[in-house]
Amino acid sequence: MKRILLACIFAGINALTCSASVISDDGVGSESHRTTAFVDYQPAMVITTGDKKIFLKQANIFLRNSSLIFKENNSTKESSTDIIKSVDINGRHYVKADTLLAYVADSVNGKQLLEATVIDMEAYAGEVKNNTIVTDLQITDMVGVTTLETRAQEDITYPLINIYFFKLNDTVFRADERNIRKYLPKEKRRLFTAIIQNPMFDWNNRESLLQVLKLM
Repeated sequence: MKRILLACIFAGINALTCSASVISDDGVGSESHRTTAFVDYQPAMVITTGDKKIFLKQANIFLRNSSLIFKENNSTKESSTDIIKSVDINGRHYVKADTLLAYVADSVNGKQLLEATVIDMEAYAGEVKNNTIVTDLQITDMVGVTTLETRAQEDITYPLINIYFFKLNDTVFRADERNIRKYLPKEKRRLFTAIIQNPMFDWNNRESLLQVLKLM
């Protein structure tokens, strides 16, 4: 796969390809028949970590690793998430969260709940191996940028999972118990414990996570 390293993005749109190197709601739910967040490629505004603005005419979010992909010179290319601060596309505001691009799903008093939807590669690999003999590397290649067009017409179902993050000011962290306890005020820890011990609480449910975000 060709991943585009945006180290010289400040030079403009051509910078998206200047240092290319080879290294190996539009309706996505618990599964999808496509590997992109949106059916059609959309205009996007990219802000880099150096606060440079880049406008892309045709962009999308690649669901294998929730990264930015775009079309240039009749080919699809993938951008390195490392140098991206945010992406505005199709009414969604994505920000870098760990190695993913996650969009703002909701907010409470300026604190944001971020969501990244990705293909569950482990589950997908299990499904593929049940039907054919393939290696892990072949499975990875099946869900790659270079196969987007060739496999777009195939009747393939990809299992999806949502990964959630909290953003407090400029700090982004995974919305799990360990990280939350790290950032939660000490006087609110007892209430937090009561919330997550409620049988109705679900770490994969937005409303449940918003209850916790209100405590932060």
